[in-house]
Amino acid sequence: MVTVEDIWPAWHAEERLGSGAFGTVWRASASTSCAVKIIQIAHEEGELESLRALGVDATGADALLERRAGEVLAEVEALDALRGEPNVVQIED
Repeated sequence: MVTVEDIWPAWHAEERLGSGAFGTVWRASASTSCAVKIIQIAHEEGELESLRALGVDATGADALLERRAGEVLAEVEALDALRGEPNVVQIED
């Protein structure tokens, strides 16, 4: 699993706040405290192997992961479009 420190070495994950369809949210800190959402297109280690065991070929697995990547991108773009709204999380990094 990817950690906050893997992506931003200056940051330290302090507490897991929750998780959803696209990833896990952590309270993290560096010079300030914030929440960090780590998004993984493959939901768990070994997911591709599990798909293969179910008979999903490489084309099918690629299509699934591409669809998830598109959903994640749409979420990021929607949050960016709402930048500055007081009740919406801000994307900074």
